[in-house]
Amino acid sequence: MDSDANIFGFSTDPQTADFLPIIKYNALAGNFSRVDREPGSDGKFTSTAEILPYDKFKAVFDFENAETGWLMFSVGAPSMVLVSLEEVTAQRTTLPPKPTNDHKKGVRVVVKLSPQNAGGKPPIRELASNALAFLRGLAPVYRQYLNERAAHPGMLPVLMLNGHPVAEKAVGRQSATTFRPVFKIVSWTARGDLKTPPRQTAAPATNGAGAAAAPAERPDTGATRAAPPKQPDANIADDFG
Repeated sequence: MDSDANIFGFSTDPQTADFLPIIKYNALAGNFSRVDREPGSDGKFTSTAEILPYDKFKAVFDFENAETGWLMFSVGAPSMVLVSLEEVTAQRTTLPPKPTNDHKKGVRVVVKLSPQNAGGKPPIRELASNALAFLRGLAPVYRQYLNERAAHPGMLPVLMLNGHPVAEKAVGRQSATTFRPVFKIVSWTARGDLKTPPRQTAAPATNGAGAAAAPAERPDTGATRAAPPKQPDANIADDFG
């Protein structure tokens, strides 16, 4: 079977980027949800979103292979043009050209949910977002990861959410409020089976190339509001040791 995995010119392995299950962050509600796809009796797949309790969210983040660039979410599969986040942060490369006016700057990272969050479903998930509230929350903990990883060679950070999400006025919308997640690194763990299948991306620009200019991003739309979640439980046992 393995010899036939790429017979069509693309992978049919369900753990590749094209088939990797996802989690989402809802910036208007301030919560994560695990999206599970299950086949129905007619053979068609349906997606069900399971909200993950904010105070119990816990996952290993593969920041080593995180990607940044341009993301567009619409009907069907998302469109992403990405390069290495670390290469961009270190200024060894820049963002690729913006593909269309509908693409927005965003980040993709593959995570492994704790058993409690996975709920018996596949724990390794793709997390991709161009919501400014999410990106503003991710930036400080990614910087912390860069500063502390030398003390934890060969390991990845385990993240939880720290306190209530921070309510902020949404960019470009007078009446909307978004919630910025506040992450914290609670431990470090071995990579184990956490692998990040790369998205097919455009060739990255080199140091001398300029990044494409982009208009101010708009927050995600179409999501329902929710009251800010309760304080996380700091005593959750480490599920990744």
